[in-house]
Amino acid sequence: MSGCMLYVLVACLAIPDLETNRRSAAWLRHILFAAILVPSYLFAGISKIRYDGIWVQLTGSWFPTGVDPAHAMLPAALQLIKDYPMMQTLMSWGNLVVEFFLPLAVLLHADVMPLRYLFHLSELLFHVSILILMSPNFLRHCLLHILAMDPLGIYDATMMQQRRRPHNKDAAPPSTRETAASRLDWIRICIGMIVLAWNFQVQLASDTRSLRGKPGRGNPYLPVPEYSMFVKSRDQQGTWYQGLVLDILALGLYMRCMFMGG
Repeated sequence: MSGCMLYVLVACLAIPDLETNRRSAAWLRHILFAAILVPSYLFAGISKIRYDGIWVQLTGSWFPTGVDPAHAMLPAALQLIKDYPMMQTLMSWGNLVVEFFLPLAVLLHADVMPLRYLFHLSELLFHVSILILMSPNFLRHCLLHILAMDPLGIYDATMMQQRRRPHNKDAAPPSTRETAASRLDWIRICIGMIVLAWNFQVQLASDTRSLRGKPGRGNPYLPVPEYSMFVKSRDQQGTWYQGLVLDILALGLYMRCMFMGG
């Protein structure tokens, strides 16, 4: 299952009261950000480190064999990168930034909105570069990033400010009191926690198989799989522990966000 399909499924829970309950829309954007987009990129980066090791990612030595010019929109540009090892290294560093360091950064500072926008914009540029140099894989994620940035929210916030300015100075301001959380609100919270926990289960199960000497793809579908392009069955186990350590780090950061705030 892709992140897009998962978003469609969880969005069904927001439909019943999306128009009347502000918490419903806020939950939908939050689960898209925290339980779909961030885990997708973070665990993609961790998977690459798990199977290839951090050194391969830092040097970019995976690049010559990891891309196919036959699928590139601009094969000449791809060949140019292959001809210069330094450019391969820079491309690999950029890959680490968008698939590891930026997701970690938004977990450390989840309440910093400019950092969130930097995350979304960087991932959009990342997918455009993949489209040009490799293939249109995961291009559909661009729509999810646009939805998560909520471009219409700026317009809506401006309109709300204008509505709150009473034409009559003696008029009372509109009420902003929140209603009590409904049963559906609590169900949505539980579903978000389940989706997030299931993401971690996929990764930790992969770590367990790898450390037991049986690396390979486990559950290929739910909720967001460990993509087959990252999974490599091999005898070398020198890098398996790196994935486990990084998964525990990611779990700790998520726990920090939930119990200590962004």
